[in-house]
Amino acid sequence: KNFVRRSRVLLRLRQDDYNTYDYIEELQKNFGLELTYFFLLANFGTYDKNVPYSSKALQDLIQSISNKYRVGIHPGVASHDSVSILKEEIRRLQFITEKKVTHARLHYLKMNGAETYRNLLQCEIENDYTMGFADVIGFKSGTALPHYWYDFKQEKETTLLLHPFVAMDATLNRYMKLSASEAVAKLKELKQTCSKLQVPFCLLWHNESFSECNEWKGWKEVVAEVMR
Repeated sequence: KNFVRRSRVLLRLRQDDYNTYDYIEELQKNFGLELTYFFLLANFGTYDKNVPYSSKALQDLIQSISNKYRVGIHPGVASHDSVSILKEEIRRLQFITEKKVTHARLHYLKMNGAETYRNLLQCEIENDYTMGFADVIGFKSGTALPHYWYDFKQEKETTLLLHPFVAMDATLNRYMKLSASEAVAKLKELKQTCSKLQVPFCLLWHNESFSECNEWKGWKEVVAEVMR
């Protein structure tokens, strides 16, 4: 079924189900969401199966979004412990957008502890959105507030601002095995708590979650339901 659908997309017989950016932009406008779009521009690998960074269609999409909204790099798995690979992926995004890249979120939330943060700083990344759990909801660092990473080895506060997220779509669906309606209820509860405490309600979401394909069937309206 997936093969047939993908073949029809490649043959231009149907729209790409994962091209959900118009819908995301509609959500952004309707609910006044403050979004950052992260793009994966890694080399193809076991865990990085993104559209090639050289794709004209992908580059046009990135340029279009970066002209209107905040864009960041989504470093691939191989870059979490390699500053040279990280630099190359950032360079690709800067080449496409013609803008300095200062926001990042690691693929699969993959990190190598303090080394990854030091690499991000070396690449002049100012904001990171990797601070969160993959398998459960909640604030990983014990706070919902953005905070600067403290380098214990050098005993100093750095300029890298960490933005904790409270929940991720894959966490709710794949790990916690919640239905779309159960996810809405759980997210509304978290949103209400964040509102009472006057702290950011930060979510991590993927474009495929709006596609209505495979495991994401019925999930398209989750964010809209939570934000209403």
